[in-house]
Amino acid sequence: MKIKECEPGKLSLVSEKIIDLFDIKPADINAWDIAWGLSQANRYNGQTPVPWDVLSHTGMCYALYMLDNKGGNADPATALAILLHDAAEAYLGEVVQPLKMIPQMAWFSELEDSIAQTIFERFGLNWQSVDWETVKYYDCIALTHEIHWLKPTTNNNPFFCRVVNVPIDKYRKLGKARPEEFIGLVCQGAKHFGAKDINALFEVPKILEPYIDTNPTTAQDTVVSGDASFPERRSSADLDNMRI
Repeated sequence: MKIKECEPGKLSLVSEKIIDLFDIKPADINAWDIAWGLSQANRYNGQTPVPWDVLSHTGMCYALYMLDNKGGNADPATALAILLHDAAEAYLGEVVQPLKMIPQMAWFSELEDSIAQTIFERFGLNWQSVDWETVKYYDCIALTHEIHWLKPTTNNNPFFCRVVNVPIDKYRKLGKARPEEFIGLVCQGAKHFGAKDINALFEVPKILEPYIDTNPTTAQDTVVSGDASFPERRSSADLDNMRI
């Protein structure tokens, strides 16, 4: 039996699109590819007692930002950037930081940034105008919360970049994010920033229809005036029963 080799650089997505990772176009982007891909990719290379996916990490970043910016003080561009900051991982996978940091992986970081810029463009955001300092701050805050719950014995490990002034009684419990919730938030963000051809961007892949709620009851939660409950609408037995 002869097995046909896959074409280098080409990726088949849940939307059934086949894209060139080294030449991804705005028209290639489908929000469900991002939401679903991030919900299936585990952080820390799966080296945690229970699975913790990238989409739930994204929700944690967003929730923490919204908690600190109650009463309409959140910046819509920053909120949407936080929701999309790891979106390129839906196409490239979640590569651990120790690997990405070595000089030989510079090409990968450049590719990741290129795909991220295309995603931001598709959602109507200007990559250059994003407040990256704030995005990275909440990324690190979320990591601090995750490590507290998922790897409590590493609390003094100097290899983890954490925010050290987070009081233990303030740690936000982990919650699993649903792709539908993410879609509802980024859809409002895309509309707010005038993204083109919204219907194509949020077209539901037929293969996902049996697995998702295409009419989630999250209409009041928007990236513009959203609350801080995302991603805690779905309980997880694994997380609820976790012992630390």
